[in-house]
Amino acid sequence: RGKHPLQGMLKRRVVPEDVTINIGSGEKVPECPPGHNWKAVVHDQHVTWLAMWQDNVTGGTKYVMMGANSSVKGMSDREKFERARRLKDKVDDIRKDYQTAWASSSLEARQLGVALYFIDFLALRVGNEKGDDEADTYGCCSLMVDHVKPLEDNVLRFDFPGKDSIQYVNDVAVNPTVYDLIKTFRNNKAKTADLFDHVSPSSLNNYLKKHMSDLTAKVFRTYNASICLQDRLAINPPPKSAPVTEKLVHFNKCNTEVAILCNHQRSLPKNYNANMHKLGGEADNISAAVARVQQAQKTAQSKGMKAAVTEFFADEDKAQWEWLNMYGTDEEKAEYKKLTKERDIDSIASRASGSKTKKASSSSSSKKDSKGKKASSSTPKKKSKASIKAEDDSDADEDLLALVARNAKKAAPKKASPKKAVKKEAVSYTHLRAHETPEHLVCRLLLEKKKHCS
Repeated sequence: RGKHPLQGMLKRRVVPEDVTINIGSGEKVPECPPGHNWKAVVHDQHVTWLAMWQDNVTGGTKYVMMGANSSVKGMSDREKFERARRLKDKVDDIRKDYQTAWASSSLEARQLGVALYFIDFLALRVGNEKGDDEADTYGCCSLMVDHVKPLEDNVLRFDFPGKDSIQYVNDVAVNPTVYDLIKTFRNNKAKTADLFDHVSPSSLNNYLKKHMSDLTAKVFRTYNASICLQDRLAINPPPKSAPVTEKLVHFNKCNTEVAILCNHQRSLPKNYNANMHKLGGEADNISAAVARVQQAQKTAQSKGMKAAVTEFFADEDKAQWEWLNMYGTDEEKAEYKKLTKERDIDSIASRASGSKTKKASSSSSSKKDSKGKKASSSTPKKKSKASIKAEDDSDADEDLLALVARNAKKAAPKKASPKKAVKKEAVSYTHLRAHETPEHLVCRLLLEKKKHCS
């Protein structure tokens, strides 16, 4: 984990002769592989491990424990949260006590009070001492001078490698008294010197036991994480009738706040850079496709439908051929070439324009029919220029929508049976489906645009 000094050393294979089994008295001993025997079989009911062996690299003991869903593990977790629940009744007294210590004449008491403030306020781990064969990670009691730097306006900058070498970086406004005390703790010390040189995890936990017999600094993290989650869940909760998915989204959002408080960070996936590069390409292609559609709409309004059709397909063909030349098979190239050859720009533009003419004719006939009816008692209002312009823009959108919708079905090519294997290269979103035509693409984008506008 992290930058461990023993990283790269080889671990010896674990064999049954290294393993001690812990089972119930009178239970059948699990069988060993042929030719092997367990190191020992014990019946210890005061521990929760099932098997153990010694690690040849670290010299420490490795344990096989109960699963997270087991009743034994559940009892252990319940005890942990019950301890945090009992802390709730004591926490106000503890906070008054350590704040009083800030004004103590004893340096040890002042440092202990500030260390407890950080553990309580920032949910820092207590920080045990590390050996030479362990990774250089830090907690509250093991912080060095260079890890906590005073900034302006009572702000402290924390920057140090925490558990599993995950960097803890946080600029936080603290109590002015704490800010001044940190300055004094740093005075005349080297950057690598201990910030709390008069406090140890054992002395801190012994102080806490005066308030609660089984209280340790670790319980503060459990308590503050639980309080944080409880408070966040109470802010704008979904109604009881909301679907489970909506409730889950709310819970995950609140749980993220707890993760930030406790500095729980997920390591980057192995394919993170490749996936982000792919997503960036998808975003660029979608933006370019939308820009081409918008430009076609403007051209249709200013220069006519034929000019819009010609301009759009010229840009789209250029993009398609760039991809086909890089990644496409011969069959895909031939099929797209056939598609472009059969495309009749005049016919497409004429049909799209025809839909507008038909609409206008239909509107005219409806006006004639209305003349034969009795006039309404109220005079119809005259339409504003803005209203007329909006209707014209809507007509242009519908013209282009009709253009691609009618042409897409007719021009859609049949799926080719590739005779050659497709090259396994990164592909863009626009060309993710090899046989998606420009007509299909524009139709889909316009439908989505129309849906959002409505």
